[in-house]
Amino acid sequence: MEYEQLISELIDFRDSRGWNKYHTLPALARAVSVEAGELFLWDVESKKDFSDKSVDNMKLELADILTYGKSTLFRTVC
Repeated sequence: MEYEQLISELIDFRDSRGWNKYHTLPALARAVSVEAGELFLWDVESKKDFSDKSVDNMKLELADILTYGKSTLFRTVC
């Protein structure tokens, strides 16, 4: 998927649910903080090997962080 298409789909997803009014910069900053904190649940600094399920879960948390981060950026321009 191309970057522009992904951003367009994220905006459409947000707008179709009426979430734009909730996507204030402070709220999005809190959401990024919460999602980033969830990565610490996997104790990534002391473990070297993770199950495939744990890796998939970490990828989903990173996707959440990136989505909220991008939402913060396009909140300032869209």
